[in-house]
Amino acid sequence: MSFLSGMGARFPMNRGAGEDLIRLEADLVLIGPYDSRYTRALLAAQHLRFETVDPWTSLADGAAQIRHLAALFGHPQRGEALIASIEKARTEIAGLARVAGRVPSVLVLHRRGYVFHAGVTGELLAQAGFENAAARMGISDAGFVSLEAVLKARPDFLIVSDLDGGAEDQGQAFLQHPALARLYPAARRLVLPDRLTLCGGPSTPDLITRLASEIREKVH
Repeated sequence: MSFLSGMGARFPMNRGAGEDLIRLEADLVLIGPYDSRYTRALLAAQHLRFETVDPWTSLADGAAQIRHLAALFGHPQRGEALIASIEKARTEIAGLARVAGRVPSVLVLHRRGYVFHAGVTGELLAQAGFENAAARMGISDAGFVSLEAVLKARPDFLIVSDLDGGAEDQGQAFLQHPALARLYPAARRLVLPDRLTLCGGPSTPDLITRLASEIREKVH
């Protein structure tokens, strides 16, 4: 079994139901902490080995998980290579957002007003030299905020998943509200896809690289 898909491996896709996993006859099944108890019980009953993979809470937590999984897969050197690439990228963004000693504020804003303060992305923003505006909005971990709360906090920049002006539903419409559009034109919106900011993993070096690129283009 090769290391994670981000390292170049290819895996067949399925719906993730317990029956599908059993048919694959895998040597090891990786499941999330919120997968159903039924799936866990079915795997245990079939004597299939499974490991629970929790979301990263920090880069240190992520490094420990990478080492653990890489050892399980029999490729510890690939795990160390991924950790090294994350550390190298992290070092390169240190203080990058600070301008003349000033600490700019930023808010990671997802559809429907979902924001978060803690986790890997929050840690990287602090490393880059940002103030995470979620903290002064009363968000210590993650949660939903109103449009009014965002306008009142007025962070210097927003981090959004894209600059597409379309809104297919109310969740996207939140991000395209005219009041936000006036305060945050494209030059004040740092674009980082949700798939990178929501969960740490093999794509984390890409997250850091893109964050650095957006900072250089729009913050300075």
